[in-house]
Amino acid sequence: MSQKPFLYKGHLLVENDSRLAIHIPHAKTMEADGKVYTVVPHKLDETKVLRNLGYDIAPPMLTAYDWRNTTPFDAQRFTAAAITMNDRFFVLNDLGTGKTRAALFAFDYLCSVGAAKKLLIIAPLSTLRRTWWAEVFQVFPGMKAAVLHGTAQKRRKLLAEDHDVYIINHDGLEVILPELIARADIDMVVYDECTAVKTKGNERWKAANKFLNGGTTYRRIVAMTGTPIPQGPTD
Repeated sequence: MSQKPFLYKGHLLVENDSRLAIHIPHAKTMEADGKVYTVVPHKLDETKVLRNLGYDIAPPMLTAYDWRNTTPFDAQRFTAAAITMNDRFFVLNDLGTGKTRAALFAFDYLCSVGAAKKLLIIAPLSTLRRTWWAEVFQVFPGMKAAVLHGTAQKRRKLLAEDHDVYIINHDGLEVILPELIARADIDMVVYDECTAVKTKGNERWKAANKFLNGGTTYRRIVAMTGTPIPQGPTD
């Protein structure tokens, strides 16, 4: 293993590793102080490749995101960054650790680098507006969000509007499932309180599975809960 890469102006400089020319063909080379370095952009895909090759590299979000001029908890920073590095991810942080905002930070960053377009949040009815919509409104003023609640017709109307974030309750997913499946631009999903689909085969599970795993659109999925075993180990 060569020396640990170091970060310089948004790029990673890696010394003496011939594997990079194979795995990251767009990487450049440079010479400094008599040494030859491979210069790799510090971006999501390149960071994943370097990690797979054994390098310990921080997610690019930790060095290239402004956190919307807020001061997040450490748990939020590292959770958000971990979400960006994994297409399918469980967030099982304790209650009160800021999972909601961490997920929104991750989506905001992914949008900024062209890795996500639109987000669907599936959450308990009581949290749609008070928690999720309120967080978007307070922290991400340029982000447009819609709460898909009401009659099926109203939900379809709101879904047809151009928003960045769509927020729906667990049981509402089934109501407009065909329309949601057809939205290939919804490429990231947060399933809040994911124990709602712990029972395989029930209607909630069927709707979630069909939306997340059916069709031709591959979506990033973040499953969240602070109580992964709320009633006992069998949960």
